[in-house]
Amino acid sequence: MNIERLPALSVANVSSVVYAVIRREQGSLCIAVLDNQLKLKEVIITLVGSHASILERKEDRLLVGVDNRLLLFEGGDVRVVLEARFGNFFWHGVTVGNRFFVQEYGEPPTGIYVSEDLVHWVKVVDNVSIDRSSKHFHYVGSDPYRGWLIATLGDGNVVRAIYSPDFGKSWKPLYVGPWQFMPFVARRDRIVFGFDSGITKGGVGVYHPGGTWDFKFFKPAGLYDRIQFAELLYVDDLDVFVAAFGFPQALAVSRDLVRWHPILVEGSSADYSHHVGVLRAGDRIIGWTGRSLVSVALSELSKFLESRPLTSPYRAYVDRIRGSLFMVKRRLWSRY
Repeated sequence: MNIERLPALSVANVSSVVYAVIRREQGSLCIAVLDNQLKLKEVIITLVGSHASILERKEDRLLVGVDNRLLLFEGGDVRVVLEARFGNFFWHGVTVGNRFFVQEYGEPPTGIYVSEDLVHWVKVVDNVSIDRSSKHFHYVGSDPYRGWLIATLGDGNVVRAIYSPDFGKSWKPLYVGPWQFMPFVARRDRIVFGFDSGITKGGVGVYHPGGTWDFKFFKPAGLYDRIQFAELLYVDDLDVFVAAFGFPQALAVSRDLVRWHPILVEGSSADYSHHVGVLRAGDRIIGWTGRSLVSVALSELSKFLESRPLTSPYRAYVDRIRGSLFMVKRRLWSRY
């Protein structure tokens, strides 16, 4: 394992080249190329902003969300191709066929937008049209096994996950209930959603083909009172899941989705962090916590499963009651 103390907010791996958004002085960010050891190799450009995500890299074009602006870098030029409400920011994106979708986060209404050329954008849906009590979208991604575009929503609403079978033209509820999700990872036999819930200490929701759900709950050990997911990755080679937690800021690995074994735990912020993530880059994974960058060879992942887990199974009896009361309360005054 290699750890580099760089305050990376977002990382992308394209054709074995690692790009990162690095926080510098107050209000200053830079987009940089990193070497194989995750050390700063070359600064491409310096920007002003608080939130930034590298969303897409295609040939010599780089799409980056910086606060409420979507910027396209092409050659030596940069232009604003989409602008959201002031105070909101673009957080996640996904390619489906020849279309690229990007998700807005912040104050309602937030949107999901689509483009075929990364220049011209169209809003395909907003969160309020799905569930008027929702605040924003949490995540957008694809399920290649079922041909779905999937998004998750929060906060305080009941429609938690939706899907589109037709590239965003129409949307249907996938999960309506008390448990709030953030990221998901799709497999042929299931879709796993990581919790971002204020009702329970931690868990995952598992969707099975045919429409059935089951939920696995866990509680954190030690100093923390909850676990909230930021990103979720499945490593086929090893049949393990790797997660980045927004709270506490940590990277962990699991076989059973309940016992999460720490790779790195920092917990540098008492709040949920939007700048935590993990991705696969060839024969290694790269994770970031907003303060550090971590590179772990796939051959090393198994050894972390031998360490004491950060979480343990949890029956969540009280939390389930809270969830039921939440649904009763919401259905009394709202209708999605």
